[in-house]
Amino acid sequence: MTLPAELRAEAEQKTLVLGLHYHPEETRALLHRAADALEWRPIESAPDDGRDILAFWHDDCIDHHRVVFRSCTNDWSDGINLYQPTHWRPLDAPLPATPED
Repeated sequence: MTLPAELRAEAEQKTLVLGLHYHPEETRALLHRAADALEWRPIESAPDDGRDILAFWHDDCIDHHRVVFRSCTNDWSDGINLYQPTHWRPLDAPLPATPED
């Protein structure tokens, strides 16, 4: 099981006796936000407001990770080169393994 899946499972854990959630709502929301930050997302869902993201793509047996932004021409760039990433994630989250799909 991946760390995001473990965090989501912990957030939804319920007591055996009344079937109530074990964690308060605030803690559950925090666990879900942490899981979201750890997952790679499809590039189509990336922000288009010019902020930097961590991008991923694979070609010729090489996994690439690069900080890029969406340029005014709607291309992904690091300020020098253009790229065609397939997945993205926020920069404030730790780097996980490569995307699963």
